Amino acid sequence: MIRDEVAPWLRERGFRKRRNQFRRGDDQGWQVVGFQASQWGSRDDVRFTINLWVGVTELEAVEPDAQVQQRVGALLRGGEDHWWSLDSFTDASALGADLREVLESVCLPWLDARRNLDQLMAFARDSPDDFPSYLLGRFQMLLERAGRHDLASEVPA
Repeated sequence: MIRDEVAPWLRERGFRKRRNQFRRGDDQGWQVVGFQASQWGSRDDVRFTINLWVGVTELEAVEPDAQVQQRVGALLRGGEDHWWSLDSFTDASALGADLREVLESVCLPWLDARRNLDQLMAFARDSPDDFPSYLLGRFQMLLERAGRHDLASEVPA
């Protein structure tokens, strides 16, 4: 279902697929949309959610993976963890349309607003509630390790 209903849409937006993840990047960093299957699902009843990751080139030397991540449920109304279900009764077209809507209205804007270090710093400094709070300390530590003490001191503790 992801391959047929979502992958072409993400490819049109510059993402490349690898396993259950779609990644795009430029000279400022990279963005990942990951589809995580539930460990409690089965082959006949798949449950999955979407995880988002952002990495910026300035911090790549100290953290080659994503420096900021978020699960889509935290971005949806109510902020609760959200899992989609796919079984033999699921209308794959309707589910694909729902996923594309969430990707377009929630996920891609979240990723695009965090494309570079300046944008990440703006969230950390000016809108810490929009920055996953459990990551503020980690982000500050990465800035310190990268020698960006000036920026690290601006991140609220």
